Amino acid sequence: MAGIFGITYAHPGRDPRASAARLAHAFRMPNALEQRCHYFLDGAIGAVPRTSDTPTLLLSDEGKSAFAILGTMYLPNGTPLNKSNFQKKFLDPFLASGSIFLRELTGGFCFALMKEGECILANDPFGNYMLHYAANKEHLIFSNRMMSLRDLLSSSFDDIGLLQHLGISQSLNGRTFYEGINRLPRGTVLRYCGGNVFSEEYITRHFHPSSDISGTLETIRLELSNSIERVIPSGSNVAAALTGGFDSRMTWSMILGTRLAPGITAHTHGLPNARDLQIARQIARKLGLRHDALEFDKKTLQSLTKLWREFITLTEGLQPITQIHSYYATRHLSCSYDTLIDSSAGPLYRRQIKKFIEPRIDPRKNLAMQVLPFEQTALATSKLIRPEVRKEMSEAALLGLQEYYETIEHIPEIGDRFDLFYADQTAALRASIEGNLQANFINLEQPLFNLKALEAVAQIPGKIRRREGIHRYVIRNSYPKLEQFTMDYSGYFAPYRGFSTLRLVAPGLDKIIQICSRRFFFQHPASFRRPPFDTQSALLPGIAQAREMLLSPHRQFSPLVDRNGVEQSLKSFEDRPSDSAAALLQLLTFRMFLDIYC
Repeated sequence: MAGIFGITYAHPGRDPRASAARLAHAFRMPNALEQRCHYFLDGAIGAVPRTSDTPTLLLSDEGKSAFAILGTMYLPNGTPLNKSNFQKKFLDPFLASGSIFLRELTGGFCFALMKEGECILANDPFGNYMLHYAANKEHLIFSNRMMSLRDLLSSSFDDIGLLQHLGISQSLNGRTFYEGINRLPRGTVLRYCGGNVFSEEYITRHFHPSSDISGTLETIRLELSNSIERVIPSGSNVAAALTGGFDSRMTWSMILGTRLAPGITAHTHGLPNARDLQIARQIARKLGLRHDALEFDKKTLQSLTKLWREFITLTEGLQPITQIHSYYATRHLSCSYDTLIDSSAGPLYRRQIKKFIEPRIDPRKNLAMQVLPFEQTALATSKLIRPEVRKEMSEAALLGLQEYYETIEHIPEIGDRFDLFYADQTAALRASIEGNLQANFINLEQPLFNLKALEAVAQIPGKIRRREGIHRYVIRNSYPKLEQFTMDYSGYFAPYRGFSTLRLVAPGLDKIIQICSRRFFFQHPASFRRPPFDTQSALLPGIAQAREMLLSPHRQFSPLVDRNGVEQSLKSFEDRPSDSAAALLQLLTFRMFLDIYC
């Protein structure tokens, strides 16, 4: 496992070696601990690289400071951080101007900088890599692995953080599953000195419409194009995700505008009949792109069940098994490619799914209470969980939502608040889970995570973002040939032009067909939705294994679940595989997490 870790004591006198060794153990670190760790009188800092040539632990010229990093940091001049430029191009300007200098950096990273008596933790503006920490008057401990801190501190469950995760798929506002263990928020610099913690954000949260919309759109396009060129390493085997959606299409429009495009392979994965695969193959064929298409046939789906335990171990239970296909694809890519260019930041350039509920929000009423039903997971509303526990899940989720939305009450537009929630909570968490996981296998580049571009996005009116106006502008002005291809919308075909409204036609018709199918008692309701992956495909090959685990007793698991509800849901799924799968998979993920770590 790749990552960084460390411990520093508020006062010298305690040997940090034993604690450092325990933190390192969580990364399955080889015996050469001394080569991956640097010691001070009051602390230790270490790093585990994915490959032997990855610069993850660096020392200052005089040897008084040690620096550990996970990810890739691009300096203001566009070059990646390395041993030769560390002192003059990073350390000196960072110590001189702090967070001001961090705003000039790009890339996805988290890092720790330690010297006698002081330790600094920081991450990129979007939280691409998850960094956990525990701080008090005695010590600061940090690691990319949450469970290494739990084991060292013998922490108990944080009921609120755990219930939030189960209820809305995310522990909010920096909480984790465990008491005293926090997640570093995106765009944050944390300094620990003398038993005191000082924290500072270096990102902005202001929406101020521009008077020059065209100029601002062009600024966004140029910033993103520069990011694309910067992250394409020459001489490396590079793949870039290509789907039927707007996000990857925007990225590919800029890739195709560079001289390096012929050396990049398009990658798509999904079920054999997935719309994503159909559209991506059409694009690759007509534009002459090299295309790596990974199909999840029956044999592959069966093999995914053998990866469940490994997947949950690496993600520490933070991602449900429904995402196992992405993990499999990452492993597949790592066999042939050094770098993957992804587009997961694409939603930050448009309105989120809550744009559908935005008109229903009453600004005079409590926003968190109105949003809660749309945030809840399938598990939170299912009968798999005891009623009293479901109530506690809702209360914990509501508490976290209220805490967050109170901090951005000054934002006038409801839609802008939803976008900030997505950036601060949802996207930051998802990106960091993916980042930590993929860092074990491949160099991940996220060129759309660009601070200057996204600060310009805040100047684009919501009505333009709501209609994918930024995506359309970038595609039209970078590589307009991509406008001729149809789109994928949640597994349905949708036209490129008229996407904002016409994309809803196919799901509406499909809903009518499914209702009619159920009315006539068809075992498998008819549907022409073809997603890249679905909950049925994730659960069905391992349903026997799931039944055994979910119905076997466990001292921490059994008091939370309704056994009769679980049995009924399993039977319902076996009779009609499209039913109950999402809730069962989330519950199964939690049960396996308990089996592995508790």
